[in-house]
Amino acid sequence: MKNFRYYVIICFTVILSIQVQPVLGNQFKKGEIVLKNPVLEKGKFSFIAETGGCTYKKSFIIKVTEDKSLAGVQHYRLKVERVTPDFCKGMFTDGVKIEFDLEKDCGLKGNYTVSIENKILSGK
Repeated sequence: MKNFRYYVIICFTVILSIQVQPVLGNQFKKGEIVLKNPVLEKGKFSFIAETGGCTYKKSFIIKVTEDKSLAGVQHYRLKVERVTPDFCKGMFTDGVKIEFDLEKDCGLKGNYTVSIENKILSGK
């Protein structure tokens, strides 16, 4: 009976750890990330980031590249990169919302168009 109890506990632990693993492992590595639910609205850019509890806005930078003007309007390409990995072990399966102000944080002013260089995760 003791062996069965240990078996059930081990199975439960393995199943739970598989379910809460980050979708893409973005929280553990530096560099370009895959974006989840990116939103560009009212001069703000936000996305959901994977976290173990230690991911903040300062964990990311947005690299801005000026591109050719489109119909007389300046165009920018944005790339989000993680600069600080998150090795915390919390179970935040919904991630954390990260938001940047495009004028204050990225220096974009006036009328412009933007495109996102990161890959975007489909689904919820």
